[in-house]
Amino acid sequence: DLTHPFSETEQKFSLSARCPRMTRLSRVALKRIQQLRVEGDPALVRWHKQRINALMRRFGLSVYALLWVSFFKGVLLTLLVIWLLGRAA
Repeated sequence: DLTHPFSETEQKFSLSARCPRMTRLSRVALKRIQQLRVEGDPALVRWHKQRINALMRRFGLSVYALLWVSFFKGVLLTLLVIWLLGRAA
């Protein structure tokens, strides 16, 4: 049979023949996530960038989205410090 590169026996035992969902999953285009380069950095900076890269992959964040998260984190921490200083006075 010249229409299929595998024999009937190989087709019977292939994963895509047994599980059509896997065939569909193999066609899903993965989102490429930009990563921070860590080559040549000091150990502490490299460790920090690796943690950031892991968070970016886990939550699917781009560098731009990460900047917004950092901005709002700074705003919330500033408001918390102002509130704590106001309570102490």
